[in-house]
This record gives sequence, structure tokens and C-alpha cells, in this order.
Amino acid sequence: MTTVRIWERALPAMAGIWGLAALAGCTGGGETAEAAVSADAVPSTTAEPTAAAGASSDDDEVRGVLESFDPQVEGLERDASLMEVLVTGTFADNGEVLVEPAECTALSAALDLMTTDESGDRADDLVADYGPMQEPGDDDGPLVNVFVRAFDSAEDAAALVAAASDSSGCDAYTRERVGFAEFAFEGVTIDQVELAGVDAPAVRLDVQGAAMTLPDATEPDTIDDWGTDYLVAMGPYALHVTVAGLDDRDEVAAEVAGQLAAHVDAQ
Repeated sequence: MTTVRIWERALPAMAGIWGLAALAGCTGGGETAEAAVSADAVPSTTAEPTAAAGASSDDDEVRGVLESFDPQVEGLERDASLMEVLVTGTFADNGEVLVEPAECTALSAALDLMTTDESGDRADDLVADYGPMQEPGDDDGPLVNVFVRAFDSAEDAAALVAAASDSSGCDAYTRERVGFAEFAFEGVTIDQVELAGVDAPAVRLDVQGAAMTLPDATEPDTIDDWGTDYLVAMGPYALHVTVAGLDDRDEVAAEVAGQLAAHVDAQ
């Protein structure tokens, strides 16, 4: 197995986060599993989260909302010890990211829950990485990763998701974290989808082919299942869910979105 998603997440220089959210896509394959997610078990998110999101790093209420969220997917276990709440300004400048073609820069940033302009107050936003969810003892099996960013406003969260949705000409692109690794993607499709119980449309990104090249590698390492990425704006919160190795991916994303909405509304 080649650990490839969460690659940048594992780099000390990145303060423990970001890259493309899910390092356990494998070159070795394995059967695609199906998570046991019942439509009846998906909480309704028809009401947007109402807890105020000041997003500032010194906002104890928002930090508490993010830190206490416990996303779950039936059949998978989450390593909560890897959960982190970070301030965007602490990692936004840690390493140069080059995207080709340049028109795909906004898409690449959105998948990191970042914007193309992190200046001003945005540098003080909070972003939570909830750690990988996997089958116990099976590093080669299904994988779900969940990330949430708290913005100052619902408009900012919606703009991030729209940036991904509006990206064009990105059916094939490369993303290089200079000095660490380059990822190449092909067969990329970006769609707006309706998730069960979720009011706002989600953006779903599928990748047919992906490969990673390390600095000293002579050839790229193929990634069998990069996973499916979901972005959805829920009030002032932007949610990113990555699902790999599962058949019912839309249902998993909807379940996590429902859990977040219920959690925020309960605060």
C-alpha cells in the first residue's frame, strides 16, 4: 500500500494538515466496500446551522463547536487523537503550492477549505481536521475524512463552495507542494448534487485517475482510488468530506452533513 492522501497532512512543516485530505488511497486495490448507512439514519439539515460563527481564533464558542463535533460513519472508527483545530494563518504560508493550469487554483484551494485570498481577517479563521475514519485494523480499506472551516459569514462559506463549482477546464490538472510531492489528476468531474436531508446543493468532485510523484522518485506512483470529495456550505461553516473505498458515497456525505447541522443547532 502507498499512503497518498493526507500526505501533506503528515508533514511536520504543514503543522499537521492539508493536502488533499485522505491518505490511504492505495495502489494495491481491494474490494470496494459498502457502508451501512440507512436513509432513515440521516439527520435532516433542512434548517441551516444557527450557532454564531465568529471564526476568530480567540472565539471560544466557535472553537468549542468545532472541538466537540464527533463525526461518525457506521462500521468505521475515527482516530480522535489526530483531531486538530488550526488557525488558517498558521499554515496558509507553509510551502508554495503550484497548480497547472492556473485556472484550477481556486478549485485546489477550495479542496483545502482555503480561498485564493487569505489576507486580513481570514487569516484568523478556524479549521478543524477530524482525523481519518477507517475500519478497525484495516489501513487498506474504506476511508472517510472530515474537515470544517468556520467563516465570519454564510456568504464567505458559500463563496468557497461556489469557487469549486464554477471551476472549468480542470478535467486534468496538477498540484505540487514544492519540495514535497506533486499530484496529477485526470478524468476530473465536478457536479452539483443534492444530498439527502441537506438544503444547500453540494459540490461533488470525482477523479478517474490520480498519481503522486515524490521529489526523488523516477516515476509517479498510481493511486487506485483517490476518493470522492464533497463540499457544502452550511450557514457560516464550510464542510469537506472525502470518501474512498465505499459504494454509497453520497449517503455517507449526507450523514456527516446532517450530524454537523444537528451538532451546531444543539449548541
